[in-house]
Amino acid sequence: MFQSKRGDRIFRDKLKVAEGKEGKEKHVAEFLIGSWLYTASHGVIADKIAAIKYLRRAVKGGNESARKKLANIVRHWLKPMAREELEPRAKKDELSHKKRVVAAQYLLGRCYKDGTGAPIKWKLAAKWLEKASEQEKLLGEVEDKEESAALLLAQMYRQGENGVALDLDCALFWFKKVAKKGDKNVIVHIEQVQSLLDKRRAVPHVGTNSSFVDCIFEGRATLGDDRRLDEWHLDEFYIRLINVMSDVCELIFFLSLLSLHVDSGVLGQQRAFYYTQLALGI
Repeated sequence: MFQSKRGDRIFRDKLKVAEGKEGKEKHVAEFLIGSWLYTASHGVIADKIAAIKYLRRAVKGGNESARKKLANIVRHWLKPMAREELEPRAKKDELSHKKRVVAAQYLLGRCYKDGTGAPIKWKLAAKWLEKASEQEKLLGEVEDKEESAALLLAQMYRQGENGVALDLDCALFWFKKVAKKGDKNVIVHIEQVQSLLDKRRAVPHVGTNSSFVDCIFEGRATLGDDRRLDEWHLDEFYIRLINVMSDVCELIFFLSLLSLHVDSGVLGQQRAFYYTQLALGI
């Protein structure tokens, strides 16, 4: 898996733990593996990209030492590499250097998205993930297939939170990019986003056989659930209310419902603003 200068039993043992079952020891091992890969110790040749991936896993597992280590690496190596401030040592190293730059941009985007080694800033996450996506061939060699740059971008534009404006057109564009790579799981997301776009482009307040009050009661089971509401159910619920809304009183109730969901953390401010625009016919 890694290039080794000499066989090192401790490294191999910790690697097994890091790749094993979930638990505190696993995250400690991930921290150690990440640290050793970064500093080229315990018989392994340095691999800073792999080091960051292990440290991110340890941070997600709650390892405080990994968080501090990763924050230092993000500041002193990952950001400069992503900005192409670190030059390759020789011309023959140019291709591998470009690959490291793309990998750094991708990983920096992920760090900003989930807050590992950097504050959660989706606007910066989107910037670096889009930058990495410009080198699609190289990115394909370094990104995780389950969390590709295109998929992460689609999710952020779909949710519209943490500094990124909700943009269904952008979300659809990136979901389609993921689908082109053969991921069938995103087809349902493409259909959902396309449905919302179609409804947004339709004339608002078209009316249905159900009244505003009927829709509220029909959505009672979902709204009364204590779990975090599914985005798709919220979309369907709010779009339906918008379509049957008929007077100012219902609009006021609608806006108060939005406010309630924002205050409870169920709904992001960007999504609430989006629904408000639809309700007002903007």
